Amino acid sequence: MAYCIKCGAKMPDGAQFCAKCGAKLLTDEPDSTGSENKTPVISQSTIAEEQTTAPDENGISGNEKSTKKSQKKWLFIIGAAILIIAVALIIILSGKKDATQSKNETEPVLPTYGLKIGMTADEAISTLKKAGLEFQLDRYQYEESPFTSLEGQDGIDLLGVHADSIYVSIAKNAKTYAIQYVFPPDESSQEAHDILYKKMTELLGEPQRQKYKNVWETKGTIYVLDDGPGVFTLFYVVGVDTYQEYLLAINTEQ
Repeated sequence: MAYCIKCGAKMPDGAQFCAKCGAKLLTDEPDSTGSENKTPVISQSTIAEEQTTAPDENGISGNEKSTKKSQKKWLFIIGAAILIIAVALIIILSGKKDATQSKNETEPVLPTYGLKIGMTADEAISTLKKAGLEFQLDRYQYEESPFTSLEGQDGIDLLGVHADSIYVSIAKNAKTYAIQYVFPPDESSQEAHDILYKKMTELLGEPQRQKYKNVWETKGTIYVLDDGPGVFTLFYVVGVDTYQEYLLAINTEQ
C-alpha cells in the first residue's frame, strides 16, 4: 500500500495522482539513468512525528513547544504553592498579633509616668516632674520603709474614678516600684471602690483574696485594691509576677 508523500493519504497501487490532495506520485518506471522511482511508503507514526518535530514559522519545533508548556505548568504550580504558603503564614501571624493585642487590651491602662525599674529616687523625681507631676521625698517613709517613698500631688482620674492623691514607692533593692492611688474617706468612697473592683475584674478576672486586699497577678505587674473602711487604695507594683514575690522583695530590705 502506497501513501501520498504530501498529505499521507492511502493510495491504491498504480495510482499516479493523490485522490485527496491531487499531488503527483512517483512511478515505478525506470528513469533515464536506469533506476526505478518508487512511491515512498510513509507510516502514520512517521507523519505524526514529522508534524510534531517540524518547526513553525518562527523556527520553534513542536517538541520545544511541548517542553516550554511543561515548564510553564510547573512554574505555575510552584508559584501557586508559594502563594498558598505565604497566605497561610500571614493568617497565622495575624492571628498571633490579634491574640497579643487582645491580651494587651484586657489589662488596665495605668500611667507609669516614665518610671523604670532600678531608678534612684532623684531620677524618679526628675522623671515625674518631666511628666508634669510634682513629688518630693517623704522622709518619714524613707527612714522606716524598704521603699524610697515619694509624696505625691493631688489625684488623677483613674478608670473613671477620681483619686485623691498619688504616691510612688521605689524599692531600695531596685527590683520593683509601686504607684499608689488613694481615695478619700467620704460617702462616695464605697461607690468608687465598687466601680474599680468591677472594672478590674472585667479586665483581669476574679482577684485573689489576701486578708483585706484584692490581688490581681499578671506577668510583671501586680494590682492590689484595698477593702479597708473609709480610705482605700488601688496600687500596682511593677517588676514582679506574684504578690508573694512582691512581699519577699520588700521584706528583704527590712
